[in-house]
Amino acid sequence: MQGTYYAAGSVVSYGGSLYIAKYANPGYNPTISTYYWTRYTCATAPAPAPAPAPAPAPASCTSTAWVQGKYYARGSVVSYGGKLYVAKYANPGYNPTISTYYWAPYSCSTTSVLPSCASTVWVQGQYYVAGSVVSYGGKLYVAKYANPGYNPTISTYYWAPKTC
Repeated sequence: MQGTYYAAGSVVSYGGSLYIAKYANPGYNPTISTYYWTRYTCATAPAPAPAPAPAPAPASCTSTAWVQGKYYARGSVVSYGGKLYVAKYANPGYNPTISTYYWAPYSCSTTSVLPSCASTVWVQGQYYVAGSVVSYGGKLYVAKYANPGYNPTISTYYWAPKTC
């Protein structure tokens, strides 16, 4: 979507094809801006769903309107069809009502929390919401504030060491 920020690694559908952002960009057309985008194909089938896990509970009841193709980190809360959904797993903008593997209904009264040691590998330029847990250099870090992929060992304002 033109004007929507896409972090490196974001996957979008455009003109019937999938594209992945090689670099963060402010919504350049993937068929024209080939410096920022490259065609993308799914090489493997999705992994089978693990045993149901409790939906992560974000720090507040704030949400944004869901946007198809926008990258959502684990714990992101979106509004869609008048309801709230929380991302159980990071995803490239799958529809919350169709991709129930990635999304769960959410209400402000939810009390479940993320597993204490759940993390993803840190990726430069990937957007992280507050509370995201990443592994970098063999250590875990938690995002104190949302950030566009700052290095956890350098940007200590945004990241804090985490132990299990």
